[in-house]
Amino acid sequence: MPQFLTSSRPIAPQIATLTVAHIAVVLVWLLFWTSVIAAARTAIDNCGAMQSTDGNP
Repeated sequence: MPQFLTSSRPIAPQIATLTVAHIAVVLVWLLFWTSVIAAARTAIDNCGAMQSTDGNP
């Protein structure tokens, strides 16, 4: 991590900024995959509902 820190500035605020950036990236990543999985589940559920109402056993 030294390449992201400047020794002439206080270290704690720099680490805090990197931490906040990391948390933001992780949240966006997890929300993206949550929405993809939710959409897939909805599509699969709707597909199953359509098959069950076709009248075919």
